[in-house]
Amino acid sequence: MDIYSLGVVVFELWHPFTTGMERAALLRELREGGRLPAAWAEANPKAADLVRCARAAGASLSPSASLCRS
Repeated sequence: MDIYSLGVVVFELWHPFTTGMERAALLRELREGGRLPAAWAEANPKAADLVRCARAAGASLSPSASLCRS
């Protein structure tokens, strides 16, 4: 698993989705535009930072896990 995928998995595990449609829409927003729900990011700043860092690293950079340390 690359670092980008780890960020997506962290978001999926941490965010309380209420419907399958909500899950699909939020994951699409994360993948396509890097957007996280503002209320979730504000309530979970460290998790949001990890997800953003992992997404920014992207698969093309082949980053190490140390890239996203705070």
